[in-house]
Amino acid sequence: MVPVTRKYRALVALGLSALFAVRSASAQTAAGWCARLDSLHAGAARWDRDDLYTAAARLLPGGFGGITTTYFFLKQPTNADSARRVARILAACSRDEYPIRLFSLVQTGAVRSGNYDWLELQQWYDLILKRVPWDGVRSGGINEGTNRLTYSFLTRVAMDTFRLRAQALGVPAGMLSLSVERGPFWPSTRPSNVR
Repeated sequence: MVPVTRKYRALVALGLSALFAVRSASAQTAAGWCARLDSLHAGAARWDRDDLYTAAARLLPGGFGGITTTYFFLKQPTNADSARRVARILAACSRDEYPIRLFSLVQTGAVRSGNYDWLELQQWYDLILKRVPWDGVRSGGINEGTNRLTYSFLTRVAMDTFRLRAQALGVPAGMLSLSVERGPFWPSTRPSNVR
């Protein structure tokens, strides 16, 4: 028996859909979506969250910008029905539990209007990570539940300095969710002016 790989499955699906294109436009569409999903995952052993959200942003109509267990963000919420249709196809393409779960949530979750898609959030996060010093940052990352880049800081001065540096790079002010967080400190991270 020949082992069936994703690439083999996609090639067979594309070949069959091309052969029967006159009879079944929906099969061609499904095969095309599956091939696109497989191409975004080629060479990776497993999906991680960022890779899967990037694939969702590239494939789902409307500008996918993050998801929770009850809602997801689209830059263009009017495309929610199209996003759900594509998600149904993509969930059927995969045998990996993580994409099936994500695309199932898209089919049933409420839609919220987002200002940014995942690709924009990732692009700005990567730029901040590389070009803005993280002095005084307690935590930071992409918050898929708010469709923002969220950072907490040890002091207001650190927060204000970070904001100015991020905005100097062109990061939209509305994309940043910044706060000062008091709490337990690791000895090496306690600022000298905090007792």
